[in-house]
Amino acid sequence: MNTLADRPRAKSLSPLRALLPFLRPYRGVLAAAMAALIFASAAMLALPVALRQLIDHGIAAKNPGTINLYFIGFLAAAVVYGGFAALRFYLVTWLGERVVADVRTAVYRRVVRMDPTFYEVTRTGEVVPVSGGRLALGTWQAIYLWEHRTAPHTRRIVVTVTGHGGPGTGA
Repeated sequence: MNTLADRPRAKSLSPLRALLPFLRPYRGVLAAAMAALIFASAAMLALPVALRQLIDHGIAAKNPGTINLYFIGFLAAAVVYGGFAALRFYLVTWLGERVVADVRTAVYRRVVRMDPTFYEVTRTGEVVPVSGGRLALGTWQAIYLWEHRTAPHTRRIVVTVTGHGGPGTGA
């Protein structure tokens, strides 16, 4: 399963409902991102219309004042599109990072409060599946050790290694 075509299609998006409690504190940002998406889409749809107006009424009139007027309208639509597209991208990225941080915090709080017998009973491969000596992660699972952001971030990594000694381990 190395290619996108080999991957099975998701049957439903309903598992994403589990993220709703993590999105609720950021309803205003989500609404702003949706509004930015709507305004950017409207401006993008206005670009061909503005270009048509520039050609039909500005260039066809052969009047520099009319050409300038329609060109300014076309440029304004492009600037509005660029501004709202950038705002939407920023808001969605900001929101995604906050939600992921909240999910990590919730998972960490749950893991550190679990009874120690969980770690004695549960085998390592049941927590992070290992098959053939390699991580056997699902479609949406990953373990990240690198971040692409340029701004420094503080990260806390908790690794709990449990298991039973085998031959040659000295345990």
